[in-house]
Amino acid sequence: MKKSDQLRGRWNANWTRTENHNLETTFLAALHYMDVPASLRAEIAKPGNLTAKGVDEKYRKDIAKTVGQLKRDERSVEINRFRVAERKSNLSKVKVDKADVAGALRRQELRQHVKSSSTKMEFLFDAKNFEFAEAVLETHPALSGLSAEQFTDVQNAYIQNRYPSELAELAELEEIVATLAAVQSVAREAILKDSGLTGRGDIAKWWDEIPAA
Repeated sequence: MKKSDQLRGRWNANWTRTENHNLETTFLAALHYMDVPASLRAEIAKPGNLTAKGVDEKYRKDIAKTVGQLKRDERSVEINRFRVAERKSNLSKVKVDKADVAGALRRQELRQHVKSSSTKMEFLFDAKNFEFAEAVLETHPALSGLSAEQFTDVQNAYIQNRYPSELAELAELEEIVATLAAVQSVAREAILKDSGLTGRGDIAKWWDEIPAA
């Protein structure tokens, strides 16, 4: 059984949707990359006209295209990882109209109310009314009399209550990205294992010299 056959099931069938087409394509490409080393070495060695060293050298030359493609895809996965983290971070940023003076005064009053209340955390976790939470999250926690830990708790609860569908989507994307990175790591190791190089420095030098496709 090929390496790719062992890992093909890592892709959840529920992820196969139009919006995930590019990610699935990247997954399938990684499966292909991990099978290239064995077949390529066998093809190079088959004529029997090369020494072991010659096979190694030709392998490193011919596998370079695959390495470049893998590097390109690894970069794509990292970009996706960054975008998911950025989207998740943006959910906690309260959007307010800076020109709305009355709204700003209202939020200031709410923060003062929170600061003077002995039961402040109860209405900050309201799953239906986000007015208090948004007033608090707009600015520094000290203005609402909250500790950094309390502020983080309010922030997490606000995101979960305000954006449940977005969080579910981002959680799925995080899982997909983690899966892609893991499979790409296996592909990388398969390529390096057959490189004929043993020293870490030599391996790193050879790998780093190959540009992304």
